[in-house]
Amino acid sequence: MLQLADTSYASRNYQKAVLLYHEAQLAAIKTNNDENLYYSLYKLSQCHMTLNNTKAAIHYAQRAFEVHPQAEPMFRVAQFLDGQEKEKQQLSRDFYYAACRTSSSHPSSALERKFSEELRVIDKSRLWARQFPREYLTKLASLEAIMNDEDASIETHEQVHWEMIASTRAILGCSQELFRREGIFHNSSSYYYATPSLIRRREEHSGSDSAKQETDAEYLILVRLLNYRIDREGRWYKDFLPANQNSGVLRSASALFLNTTDNGSILRVLDGRYEKSLTRFMGTEDPKLLAMMDGAIRIIWTSWEYAKAAGGGSRLVMGTLDIDSLTIYLDHVFPSPFDHFNEKNWVAFQRPGCNDLYFIYEWYPLRIGSLDVQSGTIHFNITISTPRSFHHLRGSSNGVIHDNDIWLITHGTTWHEGPGPIYYHRVVVLDSETFEVKRYTYPFKLESTEAPIEFSLGLDIDHLGNVTIAYSVFDGSAVLRRIPIWKLEALMVVSHGKLI
Repeated sequence: MLQLADTSYASRNYQKAVLLYHEAQLAAIKTNNDENLYYSLYKLSQCHMTLNNTKAAIHYAQRAFEVHPQAEPMFRVAQFLDGQEKEKQQLSRDFYYAACRTSSSHPSSALERKFSEELRVIDKSRLWARQFPREYLTKLASLEAIMNDEDASIETHEQVHWEMIASTRAILGCSQELFRREGIFHNSSSYYYATPSLIRRREEHSGSDSAKQETDAEYLILVRLLNYRIDREGRWYKDFLPANQNSGVLRSASALFLNTTDNGSILRVLDGRYEKSLTRFMGTEDPKLLAMMDGAIRIIWTSWEYAKAAGGGSRLVMGTLDIDSLTIYLDHVFPSPFDHFNEKNWVAFQRPGCNDLYFIYEWYPLRIGSLDVQSGTIHFNITISTPRSFHHLRGSSNGVIHDNDIWLITHGTTWHEGPGPIYYHRVVVLDSETFEVKRYTYPFKLESTEAPIEFSLGLDIDHLGNVTIAYSVFDGSAVLRRIPIWKLEALMVVSHGKLI
């Protein structure tokens, strides 16, 4: 039914699509399929926007939000209402704020620029509910659960700040820097070093079998490269000038390194073209390495160029790296499971001894899907409850296996003082059988609590329990830092997630 509805929608037969999506949502209710229910309701809202049925568009967007609290339905309604008669401008703004409340950042659009001054004021305190009457926002976007937890949410931002300072001090006191590259990449004026990812290729041990035994690991490092820089105010600079004063396109590439301790040798620069068939994939956002159980090496990244060619936003792409020829072969371009404009921050993992590939779509609740290799689609059919503090978490690294658990590093955002968000890290440990969250760390930084933007794409744990994290500061460095696993364990909280 959904396929027929999508066909009608694509052919712009919106009246027929409305009937088919309506039947699909009824079928989804009968089978308790929340994924199909959300999708049907969201597409019904889109159909009614196209048909200019304002009340119906808002109704179905609100219902979609109730099933799955994503920012996208609220954001699309805000766009739809913007530019209409004056009395709907306030409604557009309020829907946009509702979208912001369910996102770790403001959805980028003309609406962000339009409401930028108001958003700056709100960001300073992050007390969203106090900007509007409680009953109006609740009626507007069905935010009862979030609104009832608003006081706790307000306290959490302050709590996260002080927890982050304490955790960072504890980590910096016992961490070791293994690798650092900053500034212009390899004597070239075209690119700057940015966030790395890594997998361990080889490991040598010296000394006795005691806990003090040292390890010397060889890592394959995938370094993101940018032709622009970001300053502390969040402005983009290209060739040392503000991007809007300089011709040229902001773009990214990647470089492969083979690294032993801190001596790195460049294997090859991957400029995003990879193969002839990939010329439309220029720009590799957030590339992450994944070592598969069968020995294959995957690279997962966000592509903007594919989405541009397809008339959409960003999409997730996966390829296989041939380490001998240093060639990347395209495997899949994943469509949005919920027909959202932009997709990013998905992370992948495997179970011990199993070559099936799983993806985490979001963290609050934890939504997990498995890859169907034949069709190239991911079915997000596992939903697990997570702590309220996971509301602002997004995926950073792919998962690694340690002691039969799945370890991942995530990033979150909080607000304390100043106009913009502060990025922090949390390590999350999943049960490899149930996928439930077993424990997670307090928020922490790896260098300084003074740098707002610190971002990671890689995590590794060796047989001794040395945790290596690959990250950047202000998207302007490539760093590997090693932390004893006992230190992270000491910063962990036990979780009690349940399958929904």
